Amino acid sequence: MFQQNDICCHSLEGTCATWCGDVEVPYPFGIGPSECYWPGFNLTCNRDHDPPLLLLGNPDLRVVNISLANSTVRIVRTNALIRRGDNSTSATPWYWPLIGNPFLFYGEEPYSLSTSNELVVTGCNTQAMLFGHGDPAIISGCASFCSHNDTHITFGSGKYCYGMGCCQARITESIDGMPKELLFKWLDAYVAEDLIPLPAFVFIAEEGWFDQKSVAGKLMRKDRELTSAAAMEVPILLRWEVLHNGLSPKVSSRP
Repeated sequence: MFQQNDICCHSLEGTCATWCGDVEVPYPFGIGPSECYWPGFNLTCNRDHDPPLLLLGNPDLRVVNISLANSTVRIVRTNALIRRGDNSTSATPWYWPLIGNPFLFYGEEPYSLSTSNELVVTGCNTQAMLFGHGDPAIISGCASFCSHNDTHITFGSGKYCYGMGCCQARITESIDGMPKELLFKWLDAYVAEDLIPLPAFVFIAEEGWFDQKSVAGKLMRKDRELTSAAAMEVPILLRWEVLHNGLSPKVSSRP
């Protein structure tokens, strides 16, 4: 794991920027030439926006905080919600490969998905499972049900998703750091879509985000439009580490 004293002699003078907008960019992260960052920790500062946006290799992934003390990167991303509104009469499970897919981001090293995130599933008679690497490979999963006598879901304070209308599940750490695959399926394959009162979403988010009444209330509306759902910024917490694999990174050092 990267230690604070590993950067005591690294100079960020000259061409190496240490801020992008209102986000500080501490080493081993960096912007610009390769000598500004440890291999794998390069970020992009999009100055076409005001203030500029710090990006993690994908326009959908905006970095809002980097912590050296906790070895974490907090990102917010758009297009994070997977909606399953079609094929509701099919019992065939639906698989979504996550590695190399913008559901998270391209590539894994040096990042891993923090266990401070959770899997969230909304909708009626839906189930989702998150798979990592290894055997057994299930690292999270839950199911959401609805009674056809229910006309709405009551939103309270704190966690309220206990399997009726939505569910939340902790995510355990995958062996290789990132989830590999997501499975979604309808548990009642013979219910017509117009009888399902809630939209079916599956996503990963930092714990506590979906507990907010304003967030859950927006998502769990039958008339929720796909365009507005895609625009929602979902926070995700990543862990990072410097991999000492014998390679000598091209970084500048000064006494």
